[in-house]
This record gives sequence, structure tokens and C-alpha cells, in this order.
Amino acid sequence: MNNIDTNNKIKEKSIKCLGHMQANLCCDSVEWCPCETFEHLFVIGHYQLNQSTDSNAQTKSGGISLYEYKPKVGLEGDSPSLTHFNLLRWYSTGAVFDMKWHPKREQTNPLLAVAMANGVIELYQLSKKQRDEDGKESKEEDESNKQTRGSQVELTRISSVKIRTLDESTGNGNEDDSPPSCLSLDWNTHLHDKQAEVDRCRLLSALSDGSLIVLELSNNKLTIVDRWKCHTDQVWTGVFDHDYMNTTHTVVYSASDDGSIVLSDRRTRNDTTLRLKGCHNDLGVCSLNQSLIHGHVLYSGGFDEHLKVWDKRYFKQHITDVNTSNTHSNVNSRELKSYKIGDGVWRIRVKPITFNATKFSLQLDNVNPIASHELLLIAGMRSGFHVLDTAHTRVTDFTLVSTYALHGQYNDLQIDKNEILAYGCDWMFGEEHVVASCSFYDKEIHCWKIQELLK
Repeated sequence: MNNIDTNNKIKEKSIKCLGHMQANLCCDSVEWCPCETFEHLFVIGHYQLNQSTDSNAQTKSGGISLYEYKPKVGLEGDSPSLTHFNLLRWYSTGAVFDMKWHPKREQTNPLLAVAMANGVIELYQLSKKQRDEDGKESKEEDESNKQTRGSQVELTRISSVKIRTLDESTGNGNEDDSPPSCLSLDWNTHLHDKQAEVDRCRLLSALSDGSLIVLELSNNKLTIVDRWKCHTDQVWTGVFDHDYMNTTHTVVYSASDDGSIVLSDRRTRNDTTLRLKGCHNDLGVCSLNQSLIHGHVLYSGGFDEHLKVWDKRYFKQHITDVNTSNTHSNVNSRELKSYKIGDGVWRIRVKPITFNATKFSLQLDNVNPIASHELLLIAGMRSGFHVLDTAHTRVTDFTLVSTYALHGQYNDLQIDKNEILAYGCDWMFGEEHVVASCSFYDKEIHCWKIQELLK
């Protein structure tokens, strides 16, 4: 077993810190805007549990902060004090678990979906601010946004859906004072789907009551169209199958604290089509994502510190188990490569290299020659952020490019470094390998860049 060494100086040299900030609230998600002309913007989701001596009186707060990435041209050196991003706007919304921009790049007003702890899914629209004849902003700014008067963009909420407690006998939602939390989001189209239309797209959300819910977007309004329960514990994440063969986007993968990954094909109307139990050593499975090069590949991460690679064509047999030499599998699984992540694999982000969007297609053969390899960005909770590369290899082989473990290094909060959780991370769109990341408890937001890839 090969361990990821976070003290490896060679790997650290491949990273340059582009600056850091400390937020007022804990941070748990990052999303770069994928749309042309807005690629320099990213949002941070905030979730804060307000402590109280009375456990029944604890409340949650949070919001969305909008940032602009603006490289300081001509500045030399690697000092993290030279911050290359700045806060544009703050929106108080309630505790946020996850966010997803609609991935269609040709949008004049990009759409952002937000999953919240109070059981609400909100839809925001990003637009350039209009000014009146005197050159002043036509909309009043609240007190929290006075520092951002020069901002030319804003987020406006255009739709909101309240999720109700599921009545398993009817499959419908009931009025309840304690609705399930919305834990993750996924659109049923991908970044390079040229045929995708914004209207009539669907949005998948994983819920804390063990169910999944699908909403349809029509005329900038979200409406619930499907819901089913397929897990016995909270569902950390769910994703549509973006394989080109699945043109109806009816196949869904979900992962839960019950230790299973479930494949649901909604054409059958069964709640569960295939269930993989104990696929992460009987611990919770908290992250899923799909390869952008290999249409048949699904990545999963769990609290057992494993990153696994699955072949969706033979779903019961995983290809690679990163960080394990004992798979605990009841089926004929095999391990080809292993690495030590160091803690739970909370989030997996994929970026293709040498990508040609005009010829891109997801396909079921072993290698897509258009993209030579892809990078995996891993939020490894207490072990920091890791970048793995599949350069010049099959998808079953990985090379560690770098580990970023600078969160918590620059603030004055009296927090044990072992309690800082790497939760949110995302790739900036474009040629440069720029990453935004955020961490819980220390409330830090960082931008950093991979300066060189392994040859």
C-alpha cells in the first residue's frame, strides 16, 4: 500500500498559494461558475451550528458569499498575503449544505441551486447589476454589502421549494416541523453537453431521511416530479448517470451513511435496482463523481478513507481501491492500486486535461483519446486537499501530484489542527489549474494553483 505523504516537499513545490481569507461562519462548499464571462467568480456555502447549553435550542445559520478571482499581475513571490481574490457580496440564507451551478456554459444569467439544512432548495440567478441614470445602483444594498459597492454582479433568488417529511405509505410529503435536510445536488446534464437546454433540466437532491428527490426546472421555477426512499440512513450524495447511453437520465447513483451505494433506474419505478452493501468497509459513503474521460467509470469516497473506482458496466466489481489492501467485499472484487488518503473522502472533483470540447463525447470504450488524462481533486477532511493524476496510465492507476495542507495556518483561532475539516473544493474553469477550497471550524477560504504536473 502506497501512502500519501503530506510532508512530501517535492509535492508541495508544485503548489502556489494565491491567498486566503477567514470568513465569519464555517465553510463547507465551493463552486466556481462555469459560464463564459463569469468564470472568475465562485461562491462559498456556509453552515454554522450555534452552540447552546440546551441541545433542543440549538440553531443553524449560514449563507452564500460571492467571490471574485482577480490575479495580481506583476507581483513576484509566493507570499500568501498577496490575496488574488476578494469578497463581492454576502447573502444570509440559512445553513447551506451544497450548491451547484447549472453547467451549461452559454448562459447570460447563470443559475445556482442551493441545498439547505432546513429542507429548502433555492434557485438563484446571477446577473450584472443595473444602474440608474445617475450611475448609482438601482437596487438598495443592505448593510452587509456596503464594502462591495463597486460590484457589478448580484445573485437574486427566483425559486424556492420546501421539502416535506416523506410519507412512505403514499410516497408524498407531509407537513412537518422537522423536514429532512437537503444534503447534496446534481443537475442531469454535464458541462460539455452541447445539446443541453436550461429549461426542462432536472435537479437531484439527496435527503437526510434516506430518500432522493428530483425537481424539474421550467420557466425558472423548480417543481418536484419524483421522490423515493432507497436508504436506511441519511443520503450524503446522489448523482445522475451522465453516460451518453443514458440519454433519458433516469439512472441515479446514491451513497449513504448506511454504508451502501444504490443504483436506481426510475424507468422500473422500483426504489432500488441494485444495492452494494458494505462497499466502504461498512462505513458511510459520502462522495460520488464520474469520470469525464471514461463514460463507464464512477468514483466513490467513504469515511473509511478509501477512494474507489467502479466500472458501471460490471457494477458489482470495483476496479481500484485507493488506500486499502482488504476490500471486505462479498463479490468478486479486486484491487489494482492503493493509496493512503488519511481521512474521509468527503468530496471528489474531476478535471480533464488536454480537453477538446468540440469533439467531446462520453463513451463506453476503455480510453477516450481526446483527453489524455484527468485530475482528481479530493477533500480529505483532516488530511487536507489532495490532487491525483491519471497521466499516461489507465484509469485504474493514480499518481499523487500534490497535497495542500495550509488551511488553519494563518488565522488566530484556537483550533486544534486535527479538528480542521477540508470540506469544499472546486476547479476553476479554463487552462490554469486554479483551485478554491474551504474548511470547517477554522472558517478559511483559500485559492491555490498547481504550477506543474508530473511529466
